[in-house]
Amino acid sequence: MGMEPDFDLLWQDKKFTFSSQENFTLEYIPPLASLTPYIATFFKFHAHGKIIRDVQPANTGHMMVFLSGQGEARFLDGHVDKSQPITIIGPTNAAMPYVVQGPFICFGCSFSPTGWRAITGLNAAQSSDRFADSETVFGPECSEFYAQLKTIAENYEGAAQHQMMANAATEFFLPRLRRINPKHQAIIDKTIKWLDNSLTPDLEALYAELPVTPRQAQRIIGDYFSCAPKPLMRKFRAVRAAMLLNNPGCTDEQAADVLNLFSDQPHMIREIRHFAGRTPSRLSGEDSDLLTMWLDCPSSESLKTIVGKQQFPKVRS
Repeated sequence: MGMEPDFDLLWQDKKFTFSSQENFTLEYIPPLASLTPYIATFFKFHAHGKIIRDVQPANTGHMMVFLSGQGEARFLDGHVDKSQPITIIGPTNAAMPYVVQGPFICFGCSFSPTGWRAITGLNAAQSSDRFADSETVFGPECSEFYAQLKTIAENYEGAAQHQMMANAATEFFLPRLRRINPKHQAIIDKTIKWLDNSLTPDLEALYAELPVTPRQAQRIIGDYFSCAPKPLMRKFRAVRAAMLLNNPGCTDEQAADVLNLFSDQPHMIREIRHFAGRTPSRLSGEDSDLLTMWLDCPSSESLKTIVGKQQFPKVRS
């Protein structure tokens, strides 16, 4: 492994650039049907450099099993968490910069809002923007799970390896599934539908659809999505705007329509930088390749759906 780098110095190094395209691969592995309500996707990530530095856009909760490498991430409040062999990343309400000593190889998954609660047992609002301790979440069996994945990584490759890892994770997760309150599930489903209805969905329209008071809705939605509906809409709007602007086919007219989603250009820049980790002027640069891969993650399917509709209401808020 060698000597651990001084991560503090790397964070402070303004000249240290993001990782480039040729240094990494990111492959997605669909979950089995038994886990589709809980897991958006499994994935295998491999970065070949000695030091990997990049940023993940705000997202749902993740698990990353570090098969090679070690690192740390910086969160919304400025605190830094170090990786564990099984690293459990809570839902993020801002872009998450990270630095990893490579080569970095990990197998992981992206949880749905229901899956985060059902599999980890954690409240999304209370566990957001931080790493959770894997042994506290999964118990001592997580060491056996990690050893199983390491063995698969060392003895198999390609599609066979990926499927065996997904199968091992499925067998590990299924006995741990917790029951989701049916009333909460209905609220989650309506919230997702609300988010998919527009790039700037109407908050009162959501509350009118829910069988609870607005205050209760804010609490329940926060328990599963990590924040109340209004900041949740902001997060989706900014990441969707980043996806649109990052698309090579984005026309000048579409870019202007994206701007109209925000009160003005500085507002758009602040929001996209906060939630996606890049300013709009840097979204199409070479250092956005890895960001593009994360934006293309199947966990963003609901984002892609609404982006594909190209609904651009002119909202000044």
